[in-house]
Amino acid sequence: MRLFKHPALFSCLLVLVTPAAADLGNPSDPDRVVAAADSAIESRMRSGSAPLRLTLRETLQVALARNPSLRGAYLGRVVDRANLDLANQAFHPRSAVTLQAREQRTAGANGVRTRTASVNPSASLALPTGAQAGLNWRIERVLQSDAPDTAPDSASAVTLDITQPLLRGGGLEIGRAPVERAHLNEEQNVLALESQVISTLAQVIQAYRNLILENQRVELAELALDRSRQELENRTELVERGRLAAADLAPARESLARQELQQAQTQERRDQAELDLIRLIGLEPGVEIEPRDAIDVHDIDGLLADTPPLESAMDTALDRSPEFRQSLVTQRLTALDRTLAEDANRWQLDVTASVELRGDSPSTTRAIERGFEESPGHSLGLRLSIPWGDRHTRQQRLGAARVEQRQARLRTQELRTSIRIEVERALGALESRRNQLHLAEQALDLAQQAVAIEQEKLAVGRSSGFEVESVERQLREAEQSLLDAAINYQNAQTDLDRAMGIVLERWDLAIPSRTTDTSAYID
Repeated sequence: MRLFKHPALFSCLLVLVTPAAADLGNPSDPDRVVAAADSAIESRMRSGSAPLRLTLRETLQVALARNPSLRGAYLGRVVDRANLDLANQAFHPRSAVTLQAREQRTAGANGVRTRTASVNPSASLALPTGAQAGLNWRIERVLQSDAPDTAPDSASAVTLDITQPLLRGGGLEIGRAPVERAHLNEEQNVLALESQVISTLAQVIQAYRNLILENQRVELAELALDRSRQELENRTELVERGRLAAADLAPARESLARQELQQAQTQERRDQAELDLIRLIGLEPGVEIEPRDAIDVHDIDGLLADTPPLESAMDTALDRSPEFRQSLVTQRLTALDRTLAEDANRWQLDVTASVELRGDSPSTTRAIERGFEESPGHSLGLRLSIPWGDRHTRQQRLGAARVEQRQARLRTQELRTSIRIEVERALGALESRRNQLHLAEQALDLAQQAVAIEQEKLAVGRSSGFEVESVERQLREAEQSLLDAAINYQNAQTDLDRAMGIVLERWDLAIPSRTTDTSAYID
């Protein structure tokens, strides 16, 4: 059977009817580091009731894997990726096979009855230029006919049709517009996820530091309580020796009662801070967390980081901020909408071409052979379609697209200004927190000196218990102020990182890869 007399046409047949190798494989699993952290947490939670000792970076890794809102966002990314894969198949061939059996009788008293069977493979292909190609192969067999002198017959017809728009709907920009829109939407979705991740991690960072702060407040409260108890013992001993009046015990007892109350309140705040962190990182209630990171108030210089210049911070923010990059993608989307609206106002002028191979024979196999042996028929033409009656609607759509494009540009300019203001505010706050940290450090040094001097004076009888209690209270306040200043400085640094969009880079983290294994995110 000579089927290759017209190899070009037969090649089109093979290309169109062969399904493309669509990339439907499973996307990659989440980031291995995050998955390993999640697995480690699960095993440590099952191992016993010991507190989970986590560094801040480990806590962030756990939050990336277990935070409920992020897990929901990862599920949304599964749908987003499926939509993108579907859009990427826009230029893949579509094929089908139609089987038909039919009995027909013509009108009239002497109507002729005919029974036929047919097989009709067909395929279509959209091209990036806006062209549409269609291939139709119809093989029909006359099984029975009441017409005189009619024997069973077969016919084979292969038709290839191509339509290429020259005005409306033509060109790579218009032809690829649906795919381009899908990729821009995917970029928007990725940036939206990044923005959500950065926001969540910033909350986790502050919650972790708040737990550190409350832990150290508990330690300071316990130390203050111990000092109050020791002071009461010392004064009791001095009273017994006759060096102090019994009335001097009252301030020490009042201080002890106040410190016991403060210690209980501080412990309650610490427990609440732990619950807030557990909720953010997606652990079960009842799990105890012990931060491995600590703030050394005796090494303030180790806490300080270099502050970038304003212009450098601004350049980084514009380059890394997910919100600003989303606004740029929105501009490209509105520009694409305007291009499509302008295209819709053009006339429809198409080039049409058709090639047909036809063969007839009593034998089905011979009919197919003859179809490929005979010279093909063909046609070539132009088709013009002029829109009429809906010009006002199309003009309105074009006007709306232009307005949306201008609005997108204005929103980008407004966002640029907002980012600059936020970066300037964050830099100013960071510098202010740095100064407050140094002042708190000086205040603590002076408070320690004051306590030492007052205790020496008390030992020689030149001071009273009230004065010692006063300076010791000031020391405790100075210790707490330094701890607060250190935490506030670090939180100001995180606010600057968030404004610049570098929270992930700061902690050397990455957003988990997309996954189709939804069981990883569903309880």
